[in-house]
Amino acid sequence: MDMTLYLEARTVAHTAVALTARLAPFGLGSLDAERLDWLVSYETLLNSAMRELTDRGDIPESLKTVQLDMLGAVRGFVQRIHQRGEVDQAMLDEIGTTLRPAIKKNLEAAAASQLMQFREKIEQWKISYPTLAWDQAVVVIIGIHQARENYLQRQFFDWIFHDQASKQERVVFAETLTPPLPLEKDTASDATMLLAKVMLDKTISASIFSDPLALQSDVLGDAAAEVIQKWRKP
Repeated sequence: MDMTLYLEARTVAHTAVALTARLAPFGLGSLDAERLDWLVSYETLLNSAMRELTDRGDIPESLKTVQLDMLGAVRGFVQRIHQRGEVDQAMLDEIGTTLRPAIKKNLEAAAASQLMQFREKIEQWKISYPTLAWDQAVVVIIGIHQARENYLQRQFFDWIFHDQASKQERVVFAETLTPPLPLEKDTASDATMLLAKVMLDKTISASIFSDPLALQSDVLGDAAAEVIQKWRKP
């Protein structure tokens, strides 16, 4: 995976996040000397980032323009806040309102880059392995909890295999507390075991409960809901 556009988009977008994160948690109003000094240092870093980005040849010019404008906008807010010596909610809201469209464009570019690489790889595999039963393929996506909702890889493989996140018939999400190890670290056997369990559960569930998804929920769930509904509110 070529992560160039994603990493650059993330870095540029995080400049606004860093500014807000450094100011907001300590309360609004006058800034202490430490935060004023930080603003001076941060402006220097933003200037360096703009010079570095200007010289890069691996970022499309249209996206580079958006990113340079965004860095310039963040620098402008840094200068204004430092000059005022204080920050208020109106200023924080203005930062978000001003930068949100540029952040959106950065995210769109990063998403498109990753999705196209996934799509091209699948097309290459289909050419390389034409005898595989692609109409029966199943996928395990291993990821951490944040953020599993609306996950890019989940959306892509749902599209490829005509699945839905609520059904997980062809695409199964395996949640882990830590980033997954590379496949050569025996993750593949764990993924295969998960698929075997999921597919067996679906078969048993369809037979016993007449619903292939029943065992994807706690078997005590419906009974627990009925019990709790009868309890008086605490």
